[in-house]
Amino acid sequence: MSRRDEGRKERISKNISPKGEEWYFYSEGKETEPNYLKSLFENVDKDKESINPIIEGLGMVSLSLVNDVIEKDNKIVKEHKTFVLFDKDDNPNVNFNFAIDKAKQNNIIPLWSNECFELWLLLHFNYIDSNISRNDYYDKLKTLTKSKTYKKNLETIFDEVNGIDGLLIAYKNAKRLFNNYKGNSYKDMAPCTTVFELIDEINKVINVLKK
Repeated sequence: MSRRDEGRKERISKNISPKGEEWYFYSEGKETEPNYLKSLFENVDKDKESINPIIEGLGMVSLSLVNDVIEKDNKIVKEHKTFVLFDKDDNPNVNFNFAIDKAKQNNIIPLWSNECFELWLLLHFNYIDSNISRNDYYDKLKTLTKSKTYKKNLETIFDEVNGIDGLLIAYKNAKRLFNNYKGNSYKDMAPCTTVFELIDEINKVINVLKK
């Protein structure tokens, strides 16, 4: 076992709780997505009675991320609900499409965003169907977040986008957006995000959508 894998095993063992199902999350971003997910689960299942999330930001893009998870964590993928979070950004179209298909073929749920995760955050406030640049997303978030600021490593990002109330708005907006693109190639679904599918999965265990 490599030193990296040993360290990873230690981090996972510290997070594992005897309560709840273990769900594994591997994200492209090392801070934004993990910070968001951690706070999300603290709000919907603070004591990990139902779901125990193990979250790791790997800093890999689309296909590289999916391949790494499949290769490194085959046993986890087979035995536990597993998610990957990645963006389209500047990734080649073929890699982006293949990453989504390959994840699904290997029992991994891909929570992708085209163009970037910030679309999901922006949908906590407003419905948007214009394919703007990632810098435009950043600028818009700076005007809408509670503290009127936005940066990639905000630990309070879930609260900044209005917590559970914002989450329910984002769910409806993202699902509406996705339905507009049915039948299109993933690369052409922009703007679009499937992070709302995480809420569908959570709702099977915890009725977070009851509002």
